[in-house]
Amino acid sequence: MVRTHWLYLPVEMKARELHAKLLLGYHALKEGYSVLIGEHRKVEEASMQLPPGVFLAKGCTPGYRKKVLTSAKANGHGVMELDEEGLIFSDASRYIRQRMSAGQLKNLDYICCWGPYQKHTIERAYPNLSVPCTITGNPRFDLLSPGYRGIYQEEADLLKKTHGNYLLINTRFPLYNGNKGIKEGDLSAETAYMKDLFHAFVSLVRQMSKECSDRTVIVRPHPGENSTTYERLFNHLPNVRVISDGNVIHWLLGAEAVIHNGCTTGIEAFLLDKLVLAYVPFSSPFDVDFPNDISTRTATIKELQKCLDEKPPPSKEAERIFSRYYGLTKGDVSWPYVLDIIKRISPPKAAVPNIRRLRFVPDNREKIRHVFPSLTKRELDAFLYKISFQEGDPIPGKTQMLADRLFLLSPS
Repeated sequence: MVRTHWLYLPVEMKARELHAKLLLGYHALKEGYSVLIGEHRKVEEASMQLPPGVFLAKGCTPGYRKKVLTSAKANGHGVMELDEEGLIFSDASRYIRQRMSAGQLKNLDYICCWGPYQKHTIERAYPNLSVPCTITGNPRFDLLSPGYRGIYQEEADLLKKTHGNYLLINTRFPLYNGNKGIKEGDLSAETAYMKDLFHAFVSLVRQMSKECSDRTVIVRPHPGENSTTYERLFNHLPNVRVISDGNVIHWLLGAEAVIHNGCTTGIEAFLLDKLVLAYVPFSSPFDVDFPNDISTRTATIKELQKCLDEKPPPSKEAERIFSRYYGLTKGDVSWPYVLDIIKRISPPKAAVPNIRRLRFVPDNREKIRHVFPSLTKRELDAFLYKISFQEGDPIPGKTQMLADRLFLLSPS
């Protein structure tokens, strides 16, 4: 009977996380791992029924995080965390309180960090930290490196052919425009800030539609936002499209320019050597500086339009600022560092149990379907093939559907 090491890769927001987890899973397959990948709750359920392995936690709010990490340890898994929200945060003390509370550190075998800023924030909060804390970067940024961005080039070319020259405007307002729509009533200070920024971007899109009538304006809502809100606001503008499907990278590659405020896509566009403009119409303690600081800052729509015409290069400080937050040099890849830690904490090899005996609870909650609507074997295989083409190697395993939005990748 074949015995393998096991790796569990939960994904919360499909558009944001899936491809990077598949890249890591691909290389784990090459090392002989069996890999479980899919919607977060489904991977949790699988990890309770399948052999001990390594559970790659992605970070979450305290109550749910406690449940996830406690369950993983109780089932014999090595647990490492690479927090998807660990790259940019405006308030270090709140980040520790909400994402790295002391109570659950005991359930971690390793903390992986995007870069120096996150690592120093954690170590400053816990000077006697017993859990190893190391900088690995994140495979999400690997996909932007010269070695992998070709995966998206064909789709980017098709977008340019379909939409012509287009401006990509990314939003990040789920705190105000949640998956159920606009929040009403009394708002917290941060939500009120998001409300003001939301309306500033609505005005921006309307003005850009008028001033850039020869271009298409693509509005890409954050995965946690209600895209219908934007469709209602912009459906009368002939050159504006609201599109939130799929990974953002091919949209970034095909864009003439990327416009954002405090958004990770601004960093991703910087890594792709695109023209990146941060629209910052007002300042606030809730501003997220890093993405704005490596972009060309604009405070008015007139300034933004001037930058579109002149296409200024990144500032000389951009690389230095980037290195403060991200631990790898531009173009380097993260997956070898993450995989090295997976190998260090992997439990012994175990055989594949009878898959037919696995049982999973159907999950049709609206919120889950919003951030992770579907996943097919064909979709999974197609992306693994693209990775293998870039690597120049055959796909190192096979895929098997275990449940809705849950797959087992088995090594060859």
